[in-house]
Amino acid sequence: MRSIALICAGALLAPLDSSVNVAFVDIVDSFAIEPGIIIWVILPYVIAQSLASLLFGRLGDLHGHRWVFAWGMTACVFTHWAITLSTDYGTFVIWRAIQGAAVGMAVSCAPALVAHAAGPAQVARSIVAYTAVISCGMILGPLLGGWLVHLAGWQGVYLYRVAVSLAVLLLIPLWLPPWGQHGNGPHMGAVVFSLQPFQARHFVGLQMAAVVIYFTTFTIMLWGPFLLDSWPDIDSVRAGFLLTTFPAGALAASLTAARGPWPPGPQHSRHWVRLGLWGAAGGLAVSALAAGGRAARFCWPWPLACAVWVWGVSSRATPNKPCVGCHPIKAASLVLWSM
Repeated sequence: MRSIALICAGALLAPLDSSVNVAFVDIVDSFAIEPGIIIWVILPYVIAQSLASLLFGRLGDLHGHRWVFAWGMTACVFTHWAITLSTDYGTFVIWRAIQGAAVGMAVSCAPALVAHAAGPAQVARSIVAYTAVISCGMILGPLLGGWLVHLAGWQGVYLYRVAVSLAVLLLIPLWLPPWGQHGNGPHMGAVVFSLQPFQARHFVGLQMAAVVIYFTTFTIMLWGPFLLDSWPDIDSVRAGFLLTTFPAGALAASLTAARGPWPPGPQHSRHWVRLGLWGAAGGLAVSALAAGGRAARFCWPWPLACAVWVWGVSSRATPNKPCVGCHPIKAASLVLWSM
């Protein structure tokens, strides 16, 4: 049990990066940059993390997951500290990319280590618990970020993760036995993709609608902090709370959907697809009204919080399955309107 807790604590470094969203405004002010180029805080990090997860996940499968996890924690200690020393925006962006690679290395083998620690009888339950912890990390990130920006500026959202990664690193020799040191464990680090589902027309349509929704999700999470900063009486702490509503809604929907029959039948799956797509479109539309000022009664925080909650719920209510009977084009048109 201690091993699983330690692995989950290390894997939390990835979802806790959501605390950076709350620091966007302070980063813009500190480096005296245009708000439009704040996107470079996100893109290099996400790309580097994704590539590193695939690369080091495969290396973990071949040569052992524990050493990849340990070296990832070491890299996280250094990169999360080094980025706080940035004196210009270019250096900051470079360190963001290196930090993304370090986090990708650290989390790439976490599911495999959880499977090792749990054993065959408890592996399914342990993976579910691991996923729930990651979702809770996405909720915790903006809350912590709001407080830390208020107390220590943008550097605070990185320094607290130095402490987390250092604590995990120091406990690895004590709490994490050397499973899979020679690649003899389950091959769960690297993801194997199949193109066969993309031959189904309905599956492709559903995924295209999901891409539009996730693109809009990225846009709102990128500009939401600036919108909240422009409202009176919304400080970083309150902004962090409001940004928490999206991952909280996603976690609530995940827990609700998990109570249904599994594997889901066609009718059950179709119900969740329709609910997810229409709910996401509705939440995004209300968010657009709140942001754009089309109706004065929407231009205050709590309707936006409710909309983002629905948006989060709906994004998780849509299972990634090749289901039929959904209306992706209608949902996509609503999402495009809300943008």
